[in-house]
Amino acid sequence: MNKKIFKLVASAIALTLCACGNDSTSPEDDPASSTSEIQSSTSKDQPSSSSSKDTSSSSKEKSSSSEKVSSSSEETSSSSDEPESSSSEDISSSSEEISSSSEDISSSSEQPFETGVLIDTRDNQTYKTVKIGTTNWMAQNLNYNFNDNYGNSCPNNDEENCAKFGRFYSLGTAMDSSAVFSSNGRRCGTDNYCEAQGAIRGICPKGWRLPNKNDFAELIEIAGGANQAGMNLKATTSWTPDDNASPATDLLGFSMFATGSADPYHYDHDAKEFRTRYYDQGIKGVILSSDYEDNHELTVLLLQNDSDKASIISQDREIWTPVRCVESKETDQYFDIPDQFADEP
Repeated sequence: MNKKIFKLVASAIALTLCACGNDSTSPEDDPASSTSEIQSSTSKDQPSSSSSKDTSSSSKEKSSSSEKVSSSSEETSSSSDEPESSSSEDISSSSEEISSSSEDISSSSEQPFETGVLIDTRDNQTYKTVKIGTTNWMAQNLNYNFNDNYGNSCPNNDEENCAKFGRFYSLGTAMDSSAVFSSNGRRCGTDNYCEAQGAIRGICPKGWRLPNKNDFAELIEIAGGANQAGMNLKATTSWTPDDNASPATDLLGFSMFATGSADPYHYDHDAKEFRTRYYDQGIKGVILSSDYEDNHELTVLLLQNDSDKASIISQDREIWTPVRCVESKETDQYFDIPDQFADEP
């Protein structure tokens, strides 16, 4: 009886000890727990972490790609900006050059010539001068009142007109046929066919002379050629407007007036006497030269209100004409006419 009880107690203790042994099994010895830890480690250390790193790396690469795209965009933007800016600068620079060129032209157009003042010591009158090409010209008509036997007069016989437009001179007075100032125009007059050669001072101030055909030709060429010189040599006043001609520019400062001419041998049938007739005021401008044509007609420079042209023409030697002088040059040659060929003053 006692043995049975002992066996029962011993069995119960054995069962209790076995159950306690199972409860004390560590997680490391538990296969299922060990498998879970390996999976967790794999998930954390290899697959998941690697995937995350790859994803992060991929994101960084995308970010880097985005930065490259952004950089490319910036470069494109920079590239886009540079040509446009450069082009704009070139256009601006080109515009500045055109503007500068226009200013030079404007500046040149304002005064493409040299100006000065001439004082005629015979009566102390002053005249504007202008150098055109190689020739220094009077820029006003002469107004020296020379009391010789040949004659001169004011436009419309008005002294105030002389102060503005100068005088009309007979051929004898203009050439100084009486040889008062020089002898190289002696015997050159309306009724005399002179033997003068070379430069002729005539009635001009000392150091100046009458222009010749070569002086007229140079003036016309520099003033734009025969078809435009008239427009550029005309003064901006005194000319009657005409639809066939451009407005006067006075481009070279020559300021030629439309003084017309004078005919001292005009017969007035009503008054039954000869009277000086003044004509073509506002219509024509004429300047006397020292040259004769073969038919003994006088050579003059002619401008007209209905044309832009300038012409060198022949004129009746009896017509009285304005005078403009040119400054003597070192190359001018003067030939005196001997007294035995001279008319009496």
